[in-house]
Amino acid sequence: MSVFVMAQTIEPFLFHLFIQRRVDKGYAPMTLWGVVKTVIAFLYFVFGSFVLTLLGFILIKLIPLSRKRMRLVYHTLISVFTRSLVYVMANVKKQVIGAKGRFDSASVIVCNHQSFLDILVTTMLHPRIILLTNRWVWNSPVFGGVVRLADYYPVMEGADQSVEQLRQRVSEGYSVLVFPEGTRSPDGRMRRFHKGAFFIAEKLNLPIQPLMLHGTGDTIRKGEFYINDATMTLKFLPRIMPGDMSMGTTYAERAKYVGRYFRQAFEEFDRESRTPKGNRYKVIANFLYKGPVLEWYMRVKMSLEKNYEPFHALIPHNARVLDLGCGYGFLCYMLFYLSDQRVIKGVDYDEDKVNTALHGFGRTQRLTFEAADVTTLAIEDNYDAIVIADVLHYLTPAQQEAVLTNACRAVKPGGKVIVREGNKDEKERHKGTQLSELFSVKILRFNKSVHELHFMSGGAIEQIAHRLGLSVRKIDDTKFTSNVIFVVEKPTAS
Repeated sequence: MSVFVMAQTIEPFLFHLFIQRRVDKGYAPMTLWGVVKTVIAFLYFVFGSFVLTLLGFILIKLIPLSRKRMRLVYHTLISVFTRSLVYVMANVKKQVIGAKGRFDSASVIVCNHQSFLDILVTTMLHPRIILLTNRWVWNSPVFGGVVRLADYYPVMEGADQSVEQLRQRVSEGYSVLVFPEGTRSPDGRMRRFHKGAFFIAEKLNLPIQPLMLHGTGDTIRKGEFYINDATMTLKFLPRIMPGDMSMGTTYAERAKYVGRYFRQAFEEFDRESRTPKGNRYKVIANFLYKGPVLEWYMRVKMSLEKNYEPFHALIPHNARVLDLGCGYGFLCYMLFYLSDQRVIKGVDYDEDKVNTALHGFGRTQRLTFEAADVTTLAIEDNYDAIVIADVLHYLTPAQQEAVLTNACRAVKPGGKVIVREGNKDEKERHKGTQLSELFSVKILRFNKSVHELHFMSGGAIEQIAHRLGLSVRKIDDTKFTSNVIFVVEKPTAS
């Protein structure tokens, strides 16, 4: 009876708490190890905040020495603690770019705001930082005491009221750090910059120091406490000096122009930072709890595929992509996460695989899947890139030519048909490809085959492309298999 009660109450509750609730929000499901790491980090945060509050009271309120000196000691302790806390999160990679010399003189540091972590990763940079905080941070039952003892300024008092107090801190060498969006962005997209930071910079005659925070929102999302596997990067942009009129002559103009400059720089930095290796964990998270065999097959395959780096490099960020023979959709998900502009459709004749691909938590309307036979599929002519990876050898020679011809005719002018196929011309390495397909089809049964396998030659692929007036280039970077990428490119319309 007790087993029945547990199965009907506790298990559904835990499933909803750790998996379904987050998936419904578009978040990755929790894992046991992830929960353990999160609990350790937050216990450390709570304990450290309590200790810092106690030390701050002693240093600032009780010790009858120079308040200026004690404040710097306290800020140093805060910086050391927040740095240690950030590095306690072992599942999160950290990188700081361009910090050298940024704190040699005071400035107004403006940052985008994605996560509660933004406070920690910025205060760890240097002791001489004064934060402008909002009401919930100021009144936080955990960290609020530290904030108040450190003389961080409550922004709800208004920027104009803060100038004189901040002037004193600036004279002591402190920089003022502001999140000009005013609140955390739930989706990572930057909001309009408010004018307060630029008003302070104008009144105190300080340079503006833009600081981009990337990945903090992926690590801990707004409204969540779970720490995801992620990469956090902090990058300093060039300072904007008070006399630089290219960014406006008044603080209101500066808020507008610096905000625009910041967004453009962040968009470029975001594109640079979205690497296949860095987004591997997101793809993996979409296939958790769908069976251990599938999960480990995916991990191994992505490693062998170099996290699909070659395909990402070949496909434009704003492309419409068709993946013929997409399987479980690993490549589709990777291309999806690496650009917010790509629109991707995966097609596979195995309905079970397509249904699995459709149930990824991160999927939006930009990523669709369809169960269909690629040999009879009518391909629309609006794709910039068509991928046919490890598919053609499952077809008969006649079907191979028909599918490749269909794709070449359908791709847009200037577009690409990207074929990855075991090239039987490479006789020695081809044995490795044949062995891997034996495991995939006959032993592990991850792939289904109606016919005997028919591997194409590179010459046959080139012949079909040239007959249709398309150019071909070959990417051959494998050592143990004959899997070669053929990039078939259609000329742009004249």
